[in-house]
Amino acid sequence: IFFGISVCTQREAEKARPILQAIKTLSPAFKTWISYEPALDIVIWSLAGYHTMVDWVVVGGESGPSARRMNEQSIVNTIAFGKQFGVPVYVKQMGSVLAKEMGLKDSKGHDVPEEFLVRQLPDVSKSYVPWK
Repeated sequence: IFFGISVCTQREAEKARPILQAIKTLSPAFKTWISYEPALDIVIWSLAGYHTMVDWVVVGGESGPSARRMNEQSIVNTIAFGKQFGVPVYVKQMGSVLAKEMGLKDSKGHDVPEEFLVRQLPDVSKSYVPWK
């Protein structure tokens, strides 16, 4: 079973930490993931031990007419966290504001530039626990 939680800022990520820890304590078979979108603030994942409680992170910018700008460093930090701790990362989209600034073809920024193109999925075979 995958349990997901959404965060947009460092403050929200810190509030999510005890929830993620509690889920991991219930059963090692439970997997957790973070939807870090829209990434409105740079989250420093490596500071708080998230690698021990997160099995996947999806990161992306906001889309739509009232979209707020995502800082590219949000993606850079998340990719670095994933590489450092072996946590799969999926960069979903750059968001409407960055898509326009970067001259991307897709208005939501799904055509992620090469330097940010990371689309990893969690290994679901490790989450299977047979019934006893």
